Amino acid sequence: MKVGIIGYGNQAKKIINFLNKIKKIKKIIVFKKSKFKHEIDKEIIKTNNLSNLNDLDCIFICTPNSKHFFYIKYFLFKNKFIFCEKPGPTNIKEINYLEKLSIDKKKRIYFNYNYIFSEYFKNISKELNNKKNGKIINYSFYASHGLFFKKNVKQKKNRDIFKNILGNLGIHYINFLLRQFKSVNIVNQHDLNISGKAIDTSYAKLNSDKIFGNIFFSYASVLYKFAILHFTNSIVIFDNFKIKKFSPRDTFDKNGLFKTPKKKIIKDIYQNDIASSLKLSLKFFLDRVEKKQNFSIKEYNIAINSSKILINRSKYK
Repeated sequence: MKVGIIGYGNQAKKIINFLNKIKKIKKIIVFKKSKFKHEIDKEIIKTNNLSNLNDLDCIFICTPNSKHFFYIKYFLFKNKFIFCEKPGPTNIKEINYLEKLSIDKKKRIYFNYNYIFSEYFKNISKELNNKKNGKIINYSFYASHGLFFKKNVKQKKNRDIFKNILGNLGIHYINFLLRQFKSVNIVNQHDLNISGKAIDTSYAKLNSDKIFGNIFFSYASVLYKFAILHFTNSIVIFDNFKIKKFSPRDTFDKNGLFKTPKKKIIKDIYQNDIASSLKLSLKFFLDRVEKKQNFSIKEYNIAINSSKILINRSKYK
């Protein structure tokens, strides 16, 4: 298998390191417009000529968001399998173009929402589909760490939603929720600049199939991940790396009054879960390419709609 990488940022380097360890990959060509300042590996070809990637089996687009669409269009008509980092489209014009593509072309594009391969999201999906929990009533997701307080992190105030925390991190959650529910809408949104560098904190109230929920993200607080799902017969809590459940609802004390059910620890989640999810996503893509199998139209549409939800919301900001 011969593969091409477009871009040489942090994400591209992670993918290059992974691909370089896979025996079935015989050639890796890395493209970026400017000159390479550092050697990657003696066996990896580096080029500033995009046409050198024309004869490869698949392309990995790891550029800044604003360049995704350009490279999708370029390689789409060269009949390549395309791995594109999220979000893919970043404006309505790009979305309209991608929505009008033929089914055959859509099936050759894979948007990398690797969080869906994480144990965190897999277990949340499992609980949402567990009939013993009853009907979902409400959900809340929280994720934070102190990125914007690191001295070497420099940010500029930006109105592009995909360069802010909701579009950068929150889009993973919106994409996940679209897989669980028929629709997701942002009802209300609030952004904060705590660090003084740029928008680093965002809260959004969501409506998913008449089920209200909320998401909260911050790059200006303590490293922590938390989620709580309220069902009619249980409450499931994802407390950092532990999954807790309180069930059943009809639990009573000796006086016949409701009491909180005994806590059950369901599972401990691997702490490097997100890094592992990227490897699983890459493996999924490469397995499909090797077998020359197309990708799901349903997942393609979910990826496009994930961008559309945020783009439509940004019009009201």
